[in-house]
Amino acid sequence: MVIQRHFFALDMSAAITRVSDSCHTCASLKKFPTSLTSQTSKNPPEGLGVSFAADIIRRNRQFILLLRECTTSYITSCLVPDEKSDTLRDALTRLVVGLHPLSGPQAVIRVDPAARFVSLKNTNALQHLGISIEVGRIKNTNKNPVAERNQY
Repeated sequence: MVIQRHFFALDMSAAITRVSDSCHTCASLKKFPTSLTSQTSKNPPEGLGVSFAADIIRRNRQFILLLRECTTSYITSCLVPDEKSDTLRDALTRLVVGLHPLSGPQAVIRVDPAARFVSLKNTNALQHLGISIEVGRIKNTNKNPVAERNQY
């Protein structure tokens, strides 16, 4: 405004904008719009060791059973020789027992709708340990987003 009061030039407003945009002092004094900092809240989790996601990863001809605790994103895994339901039941039991107290609330493991996991849904051995299997919807392309998040 001071320059426009004392001087006149063609296309002066574009030149002033270009100079003030490249000035570090001017940039530090500008105010940020409030829309950049959106804050959300969601309900706190019920507890640790209650919600899990599991999936099988195939790497270099090996089957890796991956189990992720959804609240803390703690990941544990083990190698399994095959994808049979008995093998997966035993491996899930080994992985969950270290993270879920036996006297605590029921643990829910979310899995994709593959036949190997669907057969585990009504297994008495897992229900006896307080573990239930939640099968994702078959039509959903992102059936198991928590377990499939790559962080390695």
